[in-house]
Amino acid sequence: MGEEGHIFGWYDADSKGYPFVYTEMLGYGISTLLYFYEKTGDGRFLDRALRTGDWLLEHVVSEEGAFLWKYYLKDGVTDDIQYAFDNAVCIRALVDLYKLTNEARFLEAAVKAARWLLEAMGEDDGSFKARYDARTKKFSGDRWSHRPGSYHSKIGIGAFKVVEYLPGFE
Repeated sequence: MGEEGHIFGWYDADSKGYPFVYTEMLGYGISTLLYFYEKTGDGRFLDRALRTGDWLLEHVVSEEGAFLWKYYLKDGVTDDIQYAFDNAVCIRALVDLYKLTNEARFLEAAVKAARWLLEAMGEDDGSFKARYDARTKKFSGDRWSHRPGSYHSKIGIGAFKVVEYLPGFE
């Protein structure tokens, strides 16, 4: 974890560094830190969760409200790819942050991302497109993670957390 609140994707042994921040991990990290805070009462976990939430909102959100896949620390740029699954993980974390802190910025970002997820990525049959490339304006791709699949069942975790704040989407 970086001191500013970001969470690295993985360590690259060849370059001996962390190439990027992986957005899905930010969501998992926030949820984990909040769990530790609730179990221990140790304010350091809440402080880190808040810093991670703030970092997420400051660095990897598109104008539409979607969370972008990666952030390259060295260059300070984001990837234009948006995954349905990653967004749901972040939505869940931000709703949990809001419920614990009552800080509206977290709920506002979660609701905006949920609207994007439902409107841009949702299909009429209840499934979701897996991936959107904002640069090419195209959905999907040729890898397993670019297609809908059973892993999308986890989208429900974020959806169940935010639905009470989305009038008309009950």
